[in-house]
Amino acid sequence: QAQAQASGIDTQTLLQFLHGHCFNTRRQCTNQKCKADVRHHEQCFSHHGGRISVRVLQLPHECSLPEGGMFAWTACRACEAAHARCSPRVPLSADALDMSFGRFLEMSVYNKAAVSRFSGCAHALHEHHERFIGCGTLACSIRFQQCVVFDVPPPLAGVSWAAGQACPTFYADRGAAVA
Repeated sequence: QAQAQASGIDTQTLLQFLHGHCFNTRRQCTNQKCKADVRHHEQCFSHHGGRISVRVLQLPHECSLPEGGMFAWTACRACEAAHARCSPRVPLSADALDMSFGRFLEMSVYNKAAVSRFSGCAHALHEHHERFIGCGTLACSIRFQQCVVFDVPPPLAGVSWAAGQACPTFYADRGAAVA
């Protein structure tokens, strides 16, 4: 969540996040040596012992989704591969897409009681299912994993001083500037 707050995406709706950060194939990596589009990267959000990873996948042409809507489905990773359970694709409502992305992440980390409503699978939705949201020929894979967060570095602090004043020394480990 610290990363979401630092980049301002916690104020976006789920729809804005999906269009701007996932389904915008013109969006490139900011690393000068990379410049690959969103389909070649993974976005991660960590908070309170949970990690949400978001990857964008190109769907095969025969699996493309109807135009003009967003669809959601899940696939259980805990069921045996031969009997893997995949839910039907359902259109997302306007209310779901208007939910804040920050709230979506919060529900993804804390809602441990949700189970799949798809018959034959009683595994926990957030821990055992990979969730997908798709639009046209792209799908966004959303996966929860438990993790231990050791440290999250804060954004770099800006230090300024008046003209003619001695340049202060900044101690990052103490978060203080000393003249």
